[in-house]
Amino acid sequence: MLNILSECSATVCKSLQGLDYITANGSKAFDDLCAAVPRLQKCGSVSRESKDESQSLLKSGKHYLKSDYKVHVSRSSTVAEHCSTFSLSDEAKDKCFSSTCDHTHNDVCPQCEALNNVLADIGDVFNNDPIAIAEDELVACGLHKMPKSWKGHQLRSITQDESRLDVLRRLDQSSVLITNDWAIKYNHFYLRSTGNHSGTGLQNEGSPGTSA
Repeated sequence: MLNILSECSATVCKSLQGLDYITANGSKAFDDLCAAVPRLQKCGSVSRESKDESQSLLKSGKHYLKSDYKVHVSRSSTVAEHCSTFSLSDEAKDKCFSSTCDHTHNDVCPQCEALNNVLADIGDVFNNDPIAIAEDELVACGLHKMPKSWKGHQLRSITQDESRLDVLRRLDQSSVLITNDWAIKYNHFYLRSTGNHSGTGLQNEGSPGTSA
């Protein structure tokens, strides 16, 4: 047995499907895009230099969303994509779900900007290059938009967690908190729901909203 384990070490596999399908799909979208870029280079849609740069930016963007992005988000930030008050407000839908920031958003996050640019560049290739569309129909159908959905999900989850902590602080000996978040996510996965929905006042795909 020890000889077998020394040759075939045990590994731990974590499945995000059902538990957090948006994160699973967003992470997979980065991998699929990295695999699609070399095919674009082969069909002449992008140069070799652009291919290498795009793959590097996609890998950096994936790591950023998995690690540092949540740390950068706050209720008040001069970076629009880090300011949850600004990004989750949508005056066009319902003013009751909008808030006014007491600061300006005149700063830019280099990581967010680099990710937005590389996704926009890939989107432009598939929107304007018939050869690229024929070469990669799956990506052309909107795969490059899924990382933004993941980013929006990260932003919403931070706000939801703050609400949960606030409820926990208010609990007393006569009250109880029942959580069924896992069941809700599992049902969407089981019923093949896309999950690209948001409550009133929340921006789809994590795009910044308009400040009230």
